[in-house]
Amino acid sequence: MLAMLRTPPAIPLLLAMLVAACGGAPPEDPPAPSPASSPGLPQQVVHELEQAQRDTARVEAQQLRAAAELHVLRTGACPASVEALVEARELDRARPDPWGRAYVLSCADQGRTIAVSSLGPDAQAGTDDDVTVDAEGG
Repeated sequence: MLAMLRTPPAIPLLLAMLVAACGGAPPEDPPAPSPASSPGLPQQVVHELEQAQRDTARVEAQQLRAAAELHVLRTGACPASVEALVEARELDRARPDPWGRAYVLSCADQGRTIAVSSLGPDAQAGTDDDVTVDAEGG
């Protein structure tokens, strides 16, 4: 069973620093809203947090793609969704992307081509902020 990696160590530290700077309490399991909407944060901190969210989405999408490839090898069929990977016990659980939305899994060529995408902070498919991992790795 392929387990999802935990959030990279730098992200909780960065989030804790941001929360302390803003005087709030950290969320339990942070899918974060766009940091650009957080007033009072230094632009460099906002940029670093946005980059960390993109990096996290890419790593998690790579893990999901690997689980989908394993599923195709075991069953001969492409999984319909990330939840299908959980049901097939290829994953422990389905995590949302860093913006709190589900990853999108798509297959072509009878599972020979698998892509996993996050719609990014704008939640719209086909825009520049989407994070997609496919056969080329990104």
